[in-house]
Amino acid sequence: DQRTVAVLSLVRGVEDAEALRGRLADVAGAHYFDQQAALATAYGRYRERTLELVVLGLFVVFGMVWLRYRRVKVALAAFAPAVLAAAASLGTLALCGLSIGLLHVVALLLVLSMGVDYGVFLAETRDDPEGFAATVLSVLIACLSTVLAFGLLAMSASPALRAIGLTVGLGVLLSLVLAPAALLIGGRR
Repeated sequence: DQRTVAVLSLVRGVEDAEALRGRLADVAGAHYFDQQAALATAYGRYRERTLELVVLGLFVVFGMVWLRYRRVKVALAAFAPAVLAAAASLGTLALCGLSIGLLHVVALLLVLSMGVDYGVFLAETRDDPEGFAATVLSVLIACLSTVLAFGLLAMSASPALRAIGLTVGLGVLLSLVLAPAALLIGGRR
């Protein structure tokens, strides 16, 4: 039975991690672990993986919408406004000087799902004049209540809640503005 002893020393205020790593290289069995760099790397990978899954999810959702309508033009009409709203909301936040983080990307899932819903609702009633007015009113009320709720989150002092509130509030509002494009793209029969 061979036992190994380990000594852990926490070091703060390291200004040159590579220099410290180089000095420790001469000590047998010594390892330098930069917790901040490890967390930044893990966070970066997680953010990339989340973006990959969002893109994969978009393809799956588009496939489901296409299966519903069996016409690319109508499927795009229901789907495109949500994607444009999500991209425009991220672009607007970036133009305002905010750095886009993981919570912004996660909040995009809500923007995309609600935006696709708005597009589908309008695409479904595009040929029903009586149902169309009720659909537009329903989408408008749903959007305004969502923007109000997430707009309140956007005013939070917590950076996480602010990121979610800004992204969803702006994205859903843009989804409402772009949803009528579903009628222009899909056309009426």
